Amino acid sequence: ASTALLGKEGAMACTVAVEESISEHYNSQIRALMESDPERYTELLQVIKEFRDDEMDHHDIGLEHDAESVSVFLMFTSDQATQ
Repeated sequence: ASTALLGKEGAMACTVAVEESISEHYNSQIRALMESDPERYTELLQVIKEFRDDEMDHHDIGLEHDAESVSVFLMFTSDQATQ
């Protein structure tokens, strides 16, 4: 709810950051399963990839709706948060 105070663009900036983090988590799970036994986890890998792609669609929608135009965008993005 606090992102609503930042307006539409602020909400989109938060969405981009959250979806980026979720996608990174899915990618980590995919890597672990691929290193373990990809044939055993074929179906699970497909489901995780579909979920990840859905989250990346949300991420891209946020960018299309001016998420980067918000001065607090850098605060929300993972690259800046870890520096």
